[in-house]
Amino acid sequence: MKTDRLDIRRIIAITVFCIILGAVFCLPDTDQAYAAVQEQIYEPYETAVNGLHGKDVPVSKDYQAMIQYNISSGGTVYKGSGECWGYAEKIRRMFGSGGGRKTSVKKKATAKNMYKYLKNVRPGTHVRFGSSKSGSGWHSIALYKVTKDKIYFSDGNWDRANCIRHVEASIDYFSNFYILWYIQPTGGYKARAPQVVGYSYDLSNRIELSWRPVAKAKSYTVYKATSKKGKYKKLKTVKTPFYTDKNAKAGANYYKVKANNSSMSAVKVIYNKLKPPTVHVNATKQGYPKLTWNKVKGAK
Repeated sequence: MKTDRLDIRRIIAITVFCIILGAVFCLPDTDQAYAAVQEQIYEPYETAVNGLHGKDVPVSKDYQAMIQYNISSGGTVYKGSGECWGYAEKIRRMFGSGGGRKTSVKKKATAKNMYKYLKNVRPGTHVRFGSSKSGSGWHSIALYKVTKDKIYFSDGNWDRANCIRHVEASIDYFSNFYILWYIQPTGGYKARAPQVVGYSYDLSNRIELSWRPVAKAKSYTVYKATSKKGKYKKLKTVKTPFYTDKNAKAGANYYKVKANNSSMSAVKVIYNKLKPPTVHVNATKQGYPKLTWNKVKGAK
């Protein structure tokens, strides 16, 4: 009778062991799945795909760090009024202050005209496009930057669903339409401590930092510590509102940023991705499954 009970226990244990083994080895690798998603949405910077939120959008590799700040302060859906127009105005106000002055263009949005009329506008400019020179227009965007080949902008009503997407596109992206007018951010940025955001998206020990520009600031100095109240060491002084820390340790990294004409920012803690542990499954002498894994640096 005891032997029968022991056999039943072993059968149950082996069954549980097989279920766990299957779960460990059959489920998709989270990091591989995440990397696959990144490849799908990296260019353009879209949030309106696969149900992803703003925090899942990879970091902009050009110097439009405000895209990152924009993502950090919202999700995938614009909840204000005015759809694309309202969203473009929200971004314009975030980049500056004041009512702004409308500059009329009424030119075909060819690559040549896009570069001619918009290459020097300030980041966050509200641009209005139309299907013709007359009328109130067709669509509004928040423009960050124009180069000879590319335009970087945020679209607040993609697919007519108030979905926000952040786009890097060819400069002739709107070539079938007209540039009606644009309104630039005015009044300058407030002279206050930088507001820092940051992201880590892979296992390469790299963390991307960005912050809202500070009024009349000519440079920003980035500091780092190993604990919140630890000693902050200078990393680098930069002229643009972004910085890439290529030596971030696994786990928590603590940063502060100071503009040359303002006070120090608040502490920003950013967690670098940890390497996933390697899991081993063995059976005990009694036939029960036993899970073990290697220690991961930075894991608590």
